Parts: sequence; structure tokens; C-alpha cells
Amino acid sequence: MQRAKETPEPAEPDPTAPTGPRIVRLIFLCLVLIALSLGYVYYNQLPDVYAEKTRAAEKSEDWEQVEKWAKKWVARSPDNGDAILFLSDAYRFQRKVEPLLVLMLQFPTTDSRYPTVMEMRGDLLMAEAKNIPAAEENWLILLNQQPLHKYARQRLTYIYSMTLQREKLQTLLRESLVYNCEPPEAYFYLTSVSNLNFTNGLLKTTEWLKQTPDNRELLVAQAVFAARSSGKSKISMFEDDVVIPGSDAAVDRLLKQFPDDVELVCHKLQQKVEEGELEAVEELLKQLSNVQTSDCRVYRYRGWLAKMQNEIDKAAAELQKGLQYNPLDWKCHLEMAQVKRLQSDKDAATFHADLAERGKVLERQFMELPSAIDASFAQMQELLKYIQDCGDQQAAVRLTAILQRQR
Repeated sequence: MQRAKETPEPAEPDPTAPTGPRIVRLIFLCLVLIALSLGYVYYNQLPDVYAEKTRAAEKSEDWEQVEKWAKKWVARSPDNGDAILFLSDAYRFQRKVEPLLVLMLQFPTTDSRYPTVMEMRGDLLMAEAKNIPAAEENWLILLNQQPLHKYARQRLTYIYSMTLQREKLQTLLRESLVYNCEPPEAYFYLTSVSNLNFTNGLLKTTEWLKQTPDNRELLVAQAVFAARSSGKSKISMFEDDVVIPGSDAAVDRLLKQFPDDVELVCHKLQQKVEEGELEAVEELLKQLSNVQTSDCRVYRYRGWLAKMQNEIDKAAAELQKGLQYNPLDWKCHLEMAQVKRLQSDKDAATFHADLAERGKVLERQFMELPSAIDASFAQMQELLKYIQDCGDQQAAVRLTAILQRQR
């Protein structure tokens, strides 16, 4: 009997075999990967696109379009110096000073053009924005990156002298000597740092205060310059604020707010010393009893008071401290000459009196020049001799080397 033909059982489905849904998902995944790849390529090419459009707009001097595309370029490549410079030009030609100042700080310090950018920024802050505290910060940032940058040191010398920040000025100049990159006028300021005065000081500080009206250093300098001025017209500041040339009103007002400010107190001390008011000098010096200062004027006035109170040895000690901080201060030498005379030290008295006279003459000669860099070679040689005789070896060595190169 013939066996019936068996029906084969259906085969198990192959899990790896493509099916309709799997094929759709696979196609979708491939499309996503392609899109991502294309997007990645496009994204990486964006800086080139922005650069091309920026340069095209710059050629036609369309500064609004330069700003538009350069902004995109900077946003995509924030460390690209070219992108920042193009956007800087767009801001500059459109007179957009504030965003320009912010942008320039973004310039990469590793770019060789960084010093030039910071020079431009500092000059912009001083000449157009007239923001002197921000300008000081700018030059200090540049010096932190480029300690030997002579122009930054020159601009800081100007700021510190015009704002009567004597201790900062002295520190800056001494540091510049160490780095062998002092500005040409450094030696004049080293000899006159204790006796700074400028005919345009009141005008400049008043102008700068309009931008930063609460800046303490500017307020103090303006008050001192006003008190020393001989003009008759009042200078209006803000609302009821008035500075009167020839008046101590602003100094007295600020002293109530800053009773231990060295510059304000020394201004009053000079007056009281000239008037011979011992009690007033003593009270003013008490206001500085807790102040750590390298301003030699403080020690000079302490020496004067001790001398007038017949404490001669104490006077000599105070004056010696002053000369340690500033060996070139001719007024300190003058006081020391008087003290040495009282100590019956005739040689020392003659020595300090001679230095005082020479220092006074040199200071007057330099003040009469259009600028400190206009001094003649003969005047610089006389200044060198004074510096040497005062025992300031650091300054003497540097100035000797400079004058030898000029022979």
C-alpha cells in the first residue's frame, strides 16, 4: 500500500531577512546619517561663507553688511583675529565706540597683532571715550601679557602723573628701570614725583570726570589742582557740584569722606607747614597714622614736625625714611640739611643743601620745557650727576647707558 505524501512544515522566518518596516527604518537611518554629514560639512564651511560675505561687503564699504556678516563670523569663530578685526572696522566706521571697546578685549592674546589692538583700544579709551579708569586697566592688561611694552608704560606714566597717583607712578617707573624699558620722560618724573603740578591738570581731570564722576582718584586730583589754580571762574560739574579755582572747598569736602587720603592730607600739610601751624600739622599727620605709604612727603612733614618740636634725632630718622623711598626729592634734602646743621654735622648739612639747590634748579628747568623729552644732552648729563650724587644707583646705571648711546 502506497504511503501518503507528507506535507512539509512551513519554514521558520529568518529574523535577519529584510521586511517592509525594517527596510523603511533602514532607509530613514541612512537619510539621517546623510543629512548629518551634509550638515556637518555645511557647518564647518560656515566660517568661510561668512568670511567671503564679510570681505565682499568690506570692498564695497557697506559697513552695515560688514557688521552683519562679521558678527556671524565672530560668533562661529570667536578666536579668529581676522573676524574680530573686520567687525572692529565695522563698528569704528559706524562710530559704535562701546561695542568696539568690548569686542577688542576678545582679541586672542596669542595673535601677533594683539599688542597693536590693545594700543588702539587704550588710545580710544583715552581720546574718545575719555574713560581713564578703563584706560588704566587696559594698559595693565597689556603689560601683564607684554611686560616690556614701552608705549603702555608711557601711557600709564601720563595717567598716574595727571591724576597725582604718585605711589603708582613711582612703582611703575622703578619697575620700568628693572625691565630696561622706561619711557623717555621717566627720569624727569622720578625727580619730580613728590612735586607734581600741571597747568592743565584742572582742565583734564574735570573733562575726565564727566565720564566717571564717582572715581575717587580723579575727584582728589581735581580738588588739589583746583586749590592750586589761580583762575577766578567756577567750574560746574554735576547739578550743585562746583569746583572753585583757588579754593580748598573741594579738598575739605573730600577730606570728610576720605580723611586718610594721602594726597588730600599732604595738600593741607603743605599749607600748614608754610604757615608754621604745628598743632594743625600734628593733627593732620595723625590722620595718616594707620596708613602704609611710600610717599616721601609724609616722612618729610613728620621730620619737619619733629624738628620744630626739637626732636632732632627723630627728625633725621623720619627724613632718612623719606629719602629711602625717594632719594631724588630735593625738598627732603633741604629739610635734612637743616636737621644736620642742628646736629652740628656741617659736612652733611652742606652736602644735602647742595643737592637741594641743584634738584630745585633742575626741576624748574624741566618744567619749563615743552615736554620732558625736549631736554638737551647737557641737561640730561646734569640730571645724571644729580642722580648719582643722590645715591640712586638704579636710575644712575640706566641713564648712564642711555647717554653713552647718544654720544
